Amino acid sequence: MSVPARVLLDGLPIHLTSGYALAPDGWDLAVPEPRSALVEYARRHGAADDTAYLGPAVASLSGMVMGTTHAELHQRLDTLRARCAPGREALLQWERYPGDVLWQMAVRLGGRFETRHQNGHGALYAVTLTGADPLALSAELHEAGYDPTTGHQGIGVEFDLTFDLAFTGTAVSSMNLTNAGNMPSPPLWRIEGPVTDPVIESLTTGEEIATTADLSAGQELWIDVGRRTARLGAEDGTLRLDLIDEASTAWFDLTPGVNEVRLTGAGMTTGQTTLTARWRDARLPD
Repeated sequence: MSVPARVLLDGLPIHLTSGYALAPDGWDLAVPEPRSALVEYARRHGAADDTAYLGPAVASLSGMVMGTTHAELHQRLDTLRARCAPGREALLQWERYPGDVLWQMAVRLGGRFETRHQNGHGALYAVTLTGADPLALSAELHEAGYDPTTGHQGIGVEFDLTFDLAFTGTAVSSMNLTNAGNMPSPPLWRIEGPVTDPVIESLTTGEEIATTADLSAGQELWIDVGRRTARLGAEDGTLRLDLIDEASTAWFDLTPGVNEVRLTGAGMTTGQTTLTARWRDARLPD
């Protein structure tokens, strides 16, 4: 696997910068392939179901640490070694090529941090890091939102309106959210009222998250797909899973590419009711 254009470990550039350099073959990041869902057993008839799971990601790094003096060399080596201390979680970030998305993954030491002095001012190192979550996420947290009633505006109306316009039923507008990775990504949704029985629909997959909430103006419902939670009032507000209509709900992720989503419900008001999404691009390291 070729060395990425940029690699950082807890913010420390180690790809090719002052005092640090990865070897030409000093980068390998992979996730073991899942086993087949059906496994044949030689001493048994037929096949047994064996649910497949992705294993942890494994990153193998090797390179050189340099210093103009012996003291500077050891200071830089200790700085890198501290980021790989046993039991310590570090953030591994990389760009596959210049201008690529900056990807990141939480990792821990998966073996020994090995060093070998090459000369008085340089030392070779090798370390293996593991990530419990095999997916890499974009460092950038995306956010997008829209007013689901905006499609109702400007239809034969040419004068100023001084009163609220409230609409019920299915919204006629939607928004597009792009996951630039190659794996599904769980979003965080925020619904702001007024709206009754709001439903978040994916027009891309046909799935939806249905709720029985009755939100007044300014009241918020936060739905975290990754954590399977619904909170009222704020992102860390009161847990209200009872507001999720489980029979009609699929906690859908954002698929790779463009996802068209919309909010439907009763009693929505132009300029007040909104749907907002936060998400990161997700990919399986390749």
